[in-house]
Amino acid sequence: MSTQVQLSAILNVMIDVAREAAALVLPLFHDGCASQTKADGSIVTLADTQGEALITARLAAAFPKVAMLGEESDAAGVCPDLSGPYFCVDPIDGTKQFAAGDPHWVIAIAYLEDGRPLAGVIMAPALDGRLFAGLADYGGFEQRRDGVRLPFPLGGKAGKTWRVLRGGHDTP
Repeated sequence: MSTQVQLSAILNVMIDVAREAAALVLPLFHDGCASQTKADGSIVTLADTQGEALITARLAAAFPKVAMLGEESDAAGVCPDLSGPYFCVDPIDGTKQFAAGDPHWVIAIAYLEDGRPLAGVIMAPALDGRLFAGLADYGGFEQRRDGVRLPFPLGGKAGKTWRVLRGGHDTP
C-alpha cells in the first residue's frame, strides 16, 4: 500500500493531467464535436477518445508500472490486468450532457490499489474549471485556478473514504 507521501505525489500528477485534458477537450465542447453510438447504446465523442488518449499517455509516462482502465478502451475490449495498482479514467463523465452543450460533465481520474480507490480527481472544465481532489482516509479539497487548496474534512467517522457521487447512469 502506498504511503500518504506517495499518494500525494500521484494525486498532484493526476491534477496536472486533468488540467491538461481540460485544455484539450474544452474547445471541443465550445465548438461542438460529432458523436457516435457505441455497441452498448451510449455515445462517444472525439473529446472522449482524445481526452482518454492524452490522460492515459501522461499517466503511463509518469507511472509506467501502473495499469490503465479507460472507459473508451474498455468499451473497445481492452482489458488490463487489474490485480495491481491501476488508474481508472473517464475522460468525459457526462458525455450526453457534453454533446448537448450542457456544462454539467467532468473529467474523472481515480487511482486504486487492491480494488480500493485511494486518490481521485474530478474536474468540471465547463463550470469555471472547478477541481476537487482527495485521498482516501485523508480528506479532500477544492483547488482553485490560482492553486490555492480549500480543504474539506472527512465526513462521519475518521477513516471513511472521501467520495463525490453523481447520478445519470442506468447502472451503479
